Amino acid sequence: MKLPEAVAWTRTTANFTPPPTLMTVLDNAPREITNLLARSSVPEKPRNTDRERELSIVERGITLAMLVFITQAYDLWNWATWEVVEHFVKPYTACSKCRMVEVPELQPFVGVADSFVSHAWGGKWGDLVSAVAHRSPLDRRLLVDVFFVLQHSDSVHSSLQQTADLDALEGAIQGVSQGTILVWNPRDANPIRRCWCLYECHITALAHNPLVVKFGHMLANKNFEVEDDATTLWKEHNAISLENAGATVEEDKTRILAEVKAGTGFWKLHLQVSSALKSGFRARSLPAVEATIYGINLSTLTKAMLNMKGDHGQTALMQFARTGYIDGVKRLLEAGADTTVKDDHQWTALMIAQKYCNSEVVDLLLPYLSQSTSVTAWIQRGIQVALAPVRRGLLHANAVPRSK
Repeated sequence: MKLPEAVAWTRTTANFTPPPTLMTVLDNAPREITNLLARSSVPEKPRNTDRERELSIVERGITLAMLVFITQAYDLWNWATWEVVEHFVKPYTACSKCRMVEVPELQPFVGVADSFVSHAWGGKWGDLVSAVAHRSPLDRRLLVDVFFVLQHSDSVHSSLQQTADLDALEGAIQGVSQGTILVWNPRDANPIRRCWCLYECHITALAHNPLVVKFGHMLANKNFEVEDDATTLWKEHNAISLENAGATVEEDKTRILAEVKAGTGFWKLHLQVSSALKSGFRARSLPAVEATIYGINLSTLTKAMLNMKGDHGQTALMQFARTGYIDGVKRLLEAGADTTVKDDHQWTALMIAQKYCNSEVVDLLLPYLSQSTSVTAWIQRGIQVALAPVRRGLLHANAVPRSK
């Protein structure tokens, strides 16, 4: 489906020139766009005496469809998140001094949120939108602080409201039904190196809600390069440190450190973020990876898609052989994944599984060794000798030494 052309509007720093209203943009949008937005809108709220009350923070979720529409219509893809606040949200709400989710034209697309979005303000807004949109339904409602927090603080009243919004973040994170989405972006602004983002992960853990790390189309579209998964994960794993995380306001960091120490503790927070990051890497870009992770029927994929190569020339089977995702390997083998394919370093899935000591995967792949066109080369290099201990299960954690 073709998105509408961006409106003719130039941002300015000198004076906050209001952008064209959404009503104007929607009036000029193609019918297929407006129909799609209508299908993803929130059911109308009942008209009663409570109608005029201020929305609770959990009720300020904006639909993904409208989030994408605004980003496209106003061409915000390459803006930094803080620029969206300063040069779009503030000018748009300058007259009413309200939150973005409170403008009248957005009301059909605002409702009880499904997920909270944690992100760093130094990152690109387009990366945030593309990440949360990856494999998400258009009617999914998201709590994005840019829209649900009051961005005006030029009066005593608005400053107090803004403070109240920030103080209510804990309730917002705990109140959503589908947990927190952490938008991971190591290029511009890494959230796991920001104190507030790690605090939001901490609140998610306290609420026993899922934490999902997403970078979606940012990697699929090659907006930035990521090193070998194992290397990157190791670096990121070591970088998760609330004590060393950055904070704009030092008093905030002091308070957050004390709260986390008294709550889940630093080590549990470290484990939670590290685990979510690893799961995010597993669910990246390749069709066969996505289909396997999300239980999609692999028969819908062609052989070319099943054996498609991603980063470093690795197929989905190779990625799962490296991470030890045994169920994924089983599904791919049943669907007919090619075990003889080699990556950029001339490694097969079996060789990769052996390298990373994923013995269960090795056991699964060994019967396919005879299919390999390079069996002779493997024998010459003594691969059978190298794999023998793995095949006997000596690398399994529960292996018991044979008694004399």
